[in-house]
Amino acid sequence: MTIWNDLTDNFLTWDSACLLFSAGAFGYANKVYNDRYKSFLAVFTARQLEINDEIGKILQEDYPETGCVHAVVRGTVRATGPLLYARMARDEKGVLVRFKTIDYRMKWNPFSRMWHHEQKVIQDSFRHTPFGLAAIGNVKGRGFVDVPQPLEAGLDCLTKIYDKYTPASGGMSHLTGWLRGEHTEGVREKEYILKEGALVLGFGTLKADGTGTISLVPPADGTPMFLTADTLPVVVKTLDSKRAHARFWAFLFGFSCVALGAYVGYRLFNNYRRCRQQRTDSVRRDEVRRKRRQEARSLVETGPQCVVCMSNRVEVMLLECGHLCLCTDCCEQLVDGLCPICRTVYTRQVAAYLP
Repeated sequence: MTIWNDLTDNFLTWDSACLLFSAGAFGYANKVYNDRYKSFLAVFTARQLEINDEIGKILQEDYPETGCVHAVVRGTVRATGPLLYARMARDEKGVLVRFKTIDYRMKWNPFSRMWHHEQKVIQDSFRHTPFGLAAIGNVKGRGFVDVPQPLEAGLDCLTKIYDKYTPASGGMSHLTGWLRGEHTEGVREKEYILKEGALVLGFGTLKADGTGTISLVPPADGTPMFLTADTLPVVVKTLDSKRAHARFWAFLFGFSCVALGAYVGYRLFNNYRRCRQQRTDSVRRDEVRRKRRQEARSLVETGPQCVVCMSNRVEVMLLECGHLCLCTDCCEQLVDGLCPICRTVYTRQVAAYLP
């Protein structure tokens, strides 16, 4: 058995391919589960602080150096800079504006021989002005938490104020798109805004500097910061649901990895036993044949002898020259590939039986 045949028979199989796929899927699902569990645990164990005049004092006393790594605050949005007007809904203004343009296309798939829908984000831009979270009721002098990096947070607190779909116009370009295998169906424009006075829950690291400014920044341990309009119980329940979903897929792919690994190991072990048994049987057959030839040689003393050892009877014919001049033992020792009589290159060795 050649190396390639051994590799094909043992590893290049469907069950091995399924095992590799399951192992990759398990690794990815396990990573997603660890990330979601880390986020859930951070939010679940985060310290809830109320935005008031005492929040700075609490941070200085309890977290004088690093700040509160995982903290949850809830307050109303208050701008510290000029408000921004929306791009499409000009009567709306707020502290953060998001504008998104999506291109809807129909594309021909040559493999499935079908048309399928495809979306492509053409534009996704953000504009924001300095803002922070104030105490509920927006009463000045009751504490304020600055949000210096809002674009680093998950923004689940934006309100949709504009949504318009513009279908593509017909004409020659529409026809050539069908012939080309890709044509535009239409374009959708969406606009979101975070208004001043909106009630927002923020999660991140709370830090207080020497000037008395309190900031909500992304945690240094990689836990994602977010701003959301939901309450803390709803956020915890959502994160727990995502964690359970990721755990289910991780368990499913992990179980399939174990099952396929056990099956592939069992198959490889059986192949190893079969190959070992074949080698053992081959050695035994060679020994039996050699013993039988020796017995035959001892019984028959007449006849042509091997031209190399001059003691055993000739048993092998060399082709294409046709010389019957070697015994089996000497035939196995030829390394130059030449006939010992005519010195021509032989192509085959054929067993010959003399009467």
